[in-house]
Amino acid sequence: MKKAYLYIRSARVDEGVVTENGLQQQEEKLREYCREHQLKIAGVFSDIASGTTFERPGFKQMLATIKPGRRWSTTLLLCSWDRLSRQPFEGRRMASHFEELGFAVKILEENKSALLQPLSN
Repeated sequence: MKKAYLYIRSARVDEGVVTENGLQQQEEKLREYCREHQLKIAGVFSDIASGTTFERPGFKQMLATIKPGRRWSTTLLLCSWDRLSRQPFEGRRMASHFEELGFAVKILEENKSALLQPLSN
């Protein structure tokens, strides 16, 4: 069975209110995708932080945890590109890094107007 790592992120909103509901909704969508596509969840990583930097605790933990795998046997799964990064070119660079490690990068909700295009499906 192929496996997937889930990454979810939400940012702070006005007046310091955190959108934890957003994290829960993202995780539910990703888990449903895994069920439908028979992917075993190898780990779930989350952050409540800005997407303008990769200096996020959950993201760093994910980087420290994942290991290079058999080519495309493992997927990094995100709801949308901006969960990885709000900086399109930096997000593309990081997604390429994951692919170099042998991971497929799957984005559930593609933003057609984004500068980034899916690397793999």
